[in-house]
Amino acid sequence: MFPNVDIKVSKLATMTGKGYYRDGTLNLPHGATTSYAQHEYGHYLQTLRFTNNEYNAIERASFQNSIQNFFGFGQQYNNFWTERDANRRAAEFFGPNAPINWNNSNTHLPNWPK
Repeated sequence: MFPNVDIKVSKLATMTGKGYYRDGTLNLPHGATTSYAQHEYGHYLQTLRFTNNEYNAIERASFQNSIQNFFGFGQQYNNFWTERDANRRAAEFFGPNAPINWNNSNTHLPNWPK
């Protein structure tokens, strides 16, 4: 279901409630849903499109926005462009019946874990 990556339940992801893709592994929090795993796979799909430097910039932007949200400012994390892009890529990869499927405005995903 998730070609070319390993999947593991990560202590860090479980502690923070945030999954992440790194070095060929989807690191998921305990109890992650299929749509959550598909979203993280979208980050893997980003690595196929962008160079290492470009993807590192995406990771930094996503992490910075996540920290800003923790302190109550910045754009809502789930709607941040890096996350929407991962959602879009995953939805295209897994198809229209996948749990990660998005709405027509592509501004948020009903199944994206909040």
